[in-house]
Order: sequence, then C-alpha cells, then structure tokens
Amino acid sequence: MHGDGKTLMHIQRRNVKACLSQQNHSVDSKSGFASVENPNEWKDVLDSKIWDLPTENNDILPALRLSYQHLPSHLKRLFAYCSLFPKDYEFDKHELVLLWMAEGFLRTSETHREMEDVGFRCFDKLLSRSFFQRSNTGAESRFLMHDLLNDLARHVAGRVCFKLDDKAESNVQRGTDSLLKARHSSFIRHQYDGSQRFEAFNRVRKLRTFLPLPVFKTPPWQDFYLTNQVVNDMLPQLHFLRVLSLSGYNILQLPNAIRNLKHLRYLNVSDTRIKQLPESVSELYNLQTLLLRDCSWLTKLPTDTGNLINLRHLDVAGTKKLQEMPLGLCKMASLQTLSKIVLGRGLKVNALRGLSNLRGVLSIIGLHSVMDAQDAREANFMRKEGLEELEMVWSSDFDDSRNEMIEKEVIDLLKPSTNLRRLGVKHYGGVEFPSWLGDPSFSQLAHISLSDCRHCTPLPSLGHLTSLKKLHISGVKGVKTVGNELCGVGWPHVGDAFPSLETLEFVDMVDWEEWSTNLSNDDANFGQVFPRLRKLIIDRCPNLITISLSRLSSILVLEISQCQEVLLTHMVSVACATSTLKIREILGLVQLHDRVTRFLGESLEVLVIRECNELISLWQRDHACHNLANLREVTVWQCSGLVSLVGEEGQDLPPNLERLDIRRCNNLEKLPNRLKSLKSLRSLSIRECPRLVILSTAKEDKAQSIINNGKAEDIMMESFSHLEALTVWGCPSLAAFPLGQRIPATLKRLDLYGNCDKMEQDSEEMWLSKSAAPSPLLEYLCINGWVSLQFLPGFLSNFVHLTSLTIINCPGLESFPERGGFPPAW
Repeated sequence: MHGDGKTLMHIQRRNVKACLSQQNHSVDSKSGFASVENPNEWKDVLDSKIWDLPTENNDILPALRLSYQHLPSHLKRLFAYCSLFPKDYEFDKHELVLLWMAEGFLRTSETHREMEDVGFRCFDKLLSRSFFQRSNTGAESRFLMHDLLNDLARHVAGRVCFKLDDKAESNVQRGTDSLLKARHSSFIRHQYDGSQRFEAFNRVRKLRTFLPLPVFKTPPWQDFYLTNQVVNDMLPQLHFLRVLSLSGYNILQLPNAIRNLKHLRYLNVSDTRIKQLPESVSELYNLQTLLLRDCSWLTKLPTDTGNLINLRHLDVAGTKKLQEMPLGLCKMASLQTLSKIVLGRGLKVNALRGLSNLRGVLSIIGLHSVMDAQDAREANFMRKEGLEELEMVWSSDFDDSRNEMIEKEVIDLLKPSTNLRRLGVKHYGGVEFPSWLGDPSFSQLAHISLSDCRHCTPLPSLGHLTSLKKLHISGVKGVKTVGNELCGVGWPHVGDAFPSLETLEFVDMVDWEEWSTNLSNDDANFGQVFPRLRKLIIDRCPNLITISLSRLSSILVLEISQCQEVLLTHMVSVACATSTLKIREILGLVQLHDRVTRFLGESLEVLVIRECNELISLWQRDHACHNLANLREVTVWQCSGLVSLVGEEGQDLPPNLERLDIRRCNNLEKLPNRLKSLKSLRSLSIRECPRLVILSTAKEDKAQSIINNGKAEDIMMESFSHLEALTVWGCPSLAAFPLGQRIPATLKRLDLYGNCDKMEQDSEEMWLSKSAAPSPLLEYLCINGWVSLQFLPGFLSNFVHLTSLTIINCPGLESFPERGGFPPAW
C-alpha cells in the first residue's frame, strides 16, 4: 500500500473509534462518511470541533451532525425537507421525489436527465448513507427515517419547516418573527379540522407547502372533514404555495379562487369526494403534478386541461365515474404519468402520439370507439419505452356495432414496447389475439390478464415468455380445447414451457372441455411444462372433464370452484404435492374420493370446502384419515347436506388436526366421538349449525372453542381443562354454564354474543355464583348484544390479568361495579 493509502486507513480507523465512542444507537452514523476518500477530508472530520460539543442540551449525536455536514449542499436541502415527516412515518419514494420537484429542489441544467430521475438518484444517495431506511412492510417504495435522523432533520431545517402537531416547539404559539420565516408546513390529519387549528397560517403568508399527512392505522371507513373556511378562504390567500394537498378529506369541491395560486406545482386531491374540478384549475400553468387517485365521484376534468403544458403527472386511477376526458391532452408533451385515458366524444387514441415520455401505468378505456385502425398506428406505442403496465379495455357490450376485423387490426397496431412488465386485455371482440402476444422478445413481461375476450380461439402461445410469473385467463368462452398451442409449440424454442410461471388462473370458461399438454415426438426440443407452478385456480369451468397433463409436482395451492367432481379427482392426481386444497360448489361431490386422499397423502396440510351442498361427509373410510397424516386445518362452510364429518361413528380424524372450523351447515347433527382423541386440536369454531349437538372432549385436550347457533345443552365445560379461548355466539338453547362447573382455569379470552336468550335470563345467577367465577387468568372479556343485561359481575376484581373489557349494545345495563369492583391495576 502506498503512503497516502496507509495514512487514509489510519485516519479512518481513528474516525471509526470516534463514532463508536458515541452512544450505542441502531442508526449507522459511519455510513455518512462512505464517500470521503481524500486523507485531508478525513483529517478534517477527525479534527472537527463537533466531537467536543456538549450533548447535554442537544440530542443530536456529533457523528450524525458530521454525516450531515459532509453531504453535498443539494442533498442537505433535500434531507432537511424531510423534517416535515413525523417520527415513524412511512413515506413513499415516488411521492417524496414529486414534492422535491415541486419545491424546485431538483436541477437538470447540467444533464439531460429528467427531474424525476435526478430525484430518484438523490434519494438513493441518501439511502446509501443511511439517512433513510426501508420499511418493514415489504413494500418496495416505502421508507422511513430513524428517530435520531428525524431529530437531525428538524434541527438543520430550523424555522423553515414547522409542524402544527409539534408540541415540543408549540408552533402555533411562536412569535410573529419566527413564523414569518416558515416556508413548509405539515400536520397530521384529524377527523374534524376546523379553522381554529390553522390560525397560525394567518401569519405565514409566504408558505410554500400545505401538507396534511394520514393518521396511523386508521380504519378504511373513517371519514375526515376540513372546514370550508380553510378551503375557500384561507388557502387561496397563500399566494406562494407550491405544494397543496387535501388528500383524504371529505371535501366536495375546490373554489374558483384556486386560480390565485399561480406558483402551484403540486395539487393532490386524491381520495376526496370531488365530482369535478373548477375550470380555473386549467389556469395553473406551472402545475407539474395533479393527483386525483381514488376520487370515486369524479366525472370530468376541466375542458382546458390541455393548457397545463408543464404537467408531468396526471393520476386518475380509481376514478370509475370518469367517462370522458378533455381533447387537449395531446398538448401536454411533458406528461410522464397518465394512469388512464378514456376515448370517445372526440378524443382519439392517436392523441397519445406526442406523449413519448409516458412511464409506469396506462389504462386505455373505450377502444371499441376506434373506427380507423390507423389511429392506433399513429399512437406509436412501440416508442413509449417507459411504459411498464398497459391495460387495453373495450366495451363490455358485445352488440352489433362491434367490428371484429377493426378490433383485430387495432390490437395488432397497439403493439407496446418490449420493456412491458404487465399486460391486461379486457372485453376484446376480435376472433384472434394479436400476433405479438407471446413473442419471446417481451422478455420482461411478468403478468398477463386476458378477460372476457369471448370470441377468441385459440389461446395465444405464451410458453416462451421467460419472465412470466402470473397468467389469468377468464371469459374466453369460445375455447373448447387447451393444448400445446398455449405452450408455444411451433415456435423455434429449446427449453421449458412457462419456465417462470408461478400462478395460473382459468375462470369462466364455460365451453372448455379438454386440457392437454402431453408433447409429441415432434416437440423433442421442449423440456418440462410449468416447472415452477405454485398455484393453480380453475373456476366456473363446468364442462372441463378430460385432463391429459404431465405431473405438476411443484403445485402447492390448488383451488377448484363450480366444476365437476371428476375434474377434482383428475387434478389431484396431477398436483399430488398440493399442501392447500380449496374447493367450492363441486357438482356431484358427496364425499372426498379415496383417490383424492390417497394422491394427496402426507402433503395436504389445509383443506377448505365451501358450498358443496351434495356433500354428506368428508370421507367414508378410516384409511382416508391415515393418508392425511399432516392435515392441520379443515374448514367446512355452507354445506347444507353435511350430516357428519366422517361416514361412520367411531372413525378416526386426521391425527395432527389443529384447527376445525364449521359454519352454516344446517343439517350437521354431530361431531365425531373421536374428536376427544385429538390432542393436537387448538381451535374449534362452530357457527350457525342449528341441529348440532356439541359433544364433550377429553380433559387433556388443549383447544380454543367457538360454539355458535348450536343445541349446546351438553357442553361439559370441565372437560376443556386447557381451553384458552371460548366464544358463544347465537346459541338460543344454551343456558348459563352449569353452576356445579367452573369455567376452565386456563381461559384467557371469553366472548359472549347476543341471541343467547336462556343465558341472558339466567345471567344474574351465573354472575353471582362464586363457583362459576371465571379464571383469574382471563385477559379479554367481551359482552355484545345482551339486551337484558343489567349489571356487570362483582368479581371483576379477581381478574388480575384482565387488560380489555368490551361492552357493546347492552341497552339494559344500569351500573358498573362499585369502587374496588375492577381489577386492582385499573
């Protein structure tokens, strides 16, 4: 190593020691120096007086402050802006870049890169220096900042950024001089936001950012309201605004005075109840981003939207009522995001011709309105290399106005770039799929959905798409046979067919009769078919009977619905390694055939049966249970013909069964006596089975039990010596627990729901009986819908571990226990 290198290493080691001498925090402070390579720079870091600053009155570690100081100036600005986010807030990478762009933080004068690309590059640099970290949710675009870095961002941002919710700084009470310096503001959205909350904005006339942030863990049905005084009066007076978000509020309209916000670059009214934007929005000539995602009431855009020539992102995804779009879209040459375009009423597909910068997702609605196929050629989709997801949608009305030949020409000429990753074709009326669909040059295509292309025969050859992971085919009702053409036989190819496919779905193929993938000697170049298939779904294919497939040993999940019983037997023999089998409305299914249990053998772990009304029992013979040695979960719902789980009394159940869930089986009369022998049983749930007589289980069973709508007079609570959770729901015949019995001492959760008339009548005696006092281990108690309940039990104080008491819809309740009647920790 040369001298400079040795010097650099020596100084670096001393710096590491300095970093390590700080308090032990989970944030990597050393990563901020990763780009420092000059020995003199490293020496400056070591000699910095920041290491000697007192930390008693400052929670910012010197190492973190140094990390920030060694950022380039443009990254410092971007990082400081993130002080608008509260601690633990998860932000979206793409959204943050759009905010940076709106604030004017991204410059492209020295490069030919788009501003968004510059922003993504800056983001990645901050990420590489650990100023950001990935979210634990698994979403690729979600990130957050460590608490210490959030403190650092607030520190360096100073008075330029302020949060209404910042109690530490009490922003609303700041002096006028302090507020005059504020440029960016954020706040947590409240359910009811009135004008008093925003009084501080009367003193912040040069505000550039008005950014409400969503509440953590809010239920999806929660509504949020913002007073009209803020929307109509206050906001139009903030003439310097560049970023305005009203996302998530229950607002119905924007004022015409929004035209006053001449500097506005970013307008987000996603997830609101706006029906249409005022025409004055089209006067916001500096607007770069307009977000209208999930505005389910939106019906139209301003007529002169095309005047927004600087608009780069127009997101109208999730706007089902938006049935027309302005004609001037072709003038917005800078558009990168156009999530949906609705053709018709004068707007033609060739309006997309000049939008060569489109990226991401595009859905084209109304392709049936294209009367001249040359319009599709002029749209020039092959040149739109930034598109990753494309959906082509025709009308669901297959009337006489449809022209099959024109539709075939149109889809041929709409051939996209080979960079495409997802493709959807819906309601297409041609008799053939386009020639380009299945071309191996689409090497990045990972997801294909073909829906309601009812006249197409045969299916396209897709087996050579090396990246295809999910294939959904539904409503292709003209297909009777699926054969080797789907695999791509006839194309010059060597190797496996569908080498990466993991999920395959066939839905609503009413005329489909035969499925075969057996290759002839002429197809010797082919290897395996579906070598990585994990999940297979066949739904509403009632005539599919003939199966000639090679064994698909990679399948783990098999779902079959509204098909013949013979198909179930055939498919199980092919997918013999299935661990999860879900079946629904299987015609002719009386019991699971011996072949089914034999083929699945020890691989099956989860069995779900729904709406099989001809089903009488799950199986007939004992050896079926022995075959299913690893079956852990059984769910049986809405099987009206089911009388018993097993064919004959005394038969065994699968020896390792852990969870049994039975619901709405109106004729189920009994559970097997051998249920008591299942020492592995952890959860027993029985709901709305009015003819069922619940049998007791052995004392040693450790289970969770839900008894619902059953004739449950025969429950022997003392048998459940290890019961941990009990739910009683809608059992009108169930009286109070026998007073000579104690509820199991192991019980941790007790849910008592309404429609238990006899229990309610006897509730006073039950509550007062000390012998019936529930377990002291109880942690959760819920009483719901007991209209006759007048008072709570006086022995609640015995529940020393009780952490949750829920009482819902008990209108007769008169009083709570007196002082001392609750657990001592309350």
